[in-house]
Amino acid sequence: MKKSKVLLFVILPMLTASVVISCNAQINFHNECIEMRHTYRDMLLDILDTTPYDNKSSEEIMMQEALKPITISSVETYYIEGMNYDDYETRDDSWPAWHHLMKAADIAACGYKKNNPKITDIATKMVYYWVFTDHRSSNWWFNEIGCNRHLTNAAMFIFDKLNPKGQAALLGKLRQSSLYYRPALMSHSGANLIDFADITLKNAILSENQPEFITSVQRMEREIVDINEEGFQKDGSFFQHGRQVQTCSSYGKSLIRMGNFFHVVSASSYQI
Repeated sequence: MKKSKVLLFVILPMLTASVVISCNAQINFHNECIEMRHTYRDMLLDILDTTPYDNKSSEEIMMQEALKPITISSVETYYIEGMNYDDYETRDDSWPAWHHLMKAADIAACGYKKNNPKITDIATKMVYYWVFTDHRSSNWWFNEIGCNRHLTNAAMFIFDKLNPKGQAALLGKLRQSSLYYRPALMSHSGANLIDFADITLKNAILSENQPEFITSVQRMEREIVDINEEGFQKDGSFFQHGRQVQTCSSYGKSLIRMGNFFHVVSASSYQI
């Protein structure tokens, strides 16, 4: 038998086995992403505030939040009438556009909890408005952390309701805060780093991007193993803005998000 035929008999089974392993790995990660999204949703129901909407119909929610339709990119979206989305100079938590996404996430959670498609549709159209526009604050934190944190929360409930163009636009927004797509963000520390890792994790789960998922988990693992100027210290305290101890009423809130992060990851094969 010629050497070429021998090599063919040897190499073909190896290639076939490699393809099978790769496909199985993709299927496994797909299933894990579905499970992690369920875990995130159940967890968010205890975190997000649905009380303003729990006893309201979809029509009442529309009136309560002064939501108005506007067509963008051939898609009907909802914006909040009277809200100044172009107030770029606000540097605290009163930046108007920030509240659009907070409300979208709360309404999305309400729609999921009540299994009400009409309420879910409201949140979906609010998310459409955000991903098809480009409202930005003068404060970098809102643009890269704050807004995308709320956007990921809403997306956990309504991502499958978006059309392909909407999904692509949403993921494009989130990539601005991804440690995988923007490695320079790795230089952050403390609460900011934890938030970036959490947004990266959610983006990876939504897009089923395994390398992005691993990047997020490995960076978060380093945050609790390596002792740096900021973040966890040997005595269990948490520093931010230099060697300043933070409480759970300030940057220490990130400790809670870190716990949520580990809880979600525990539903995968990449447990820390």
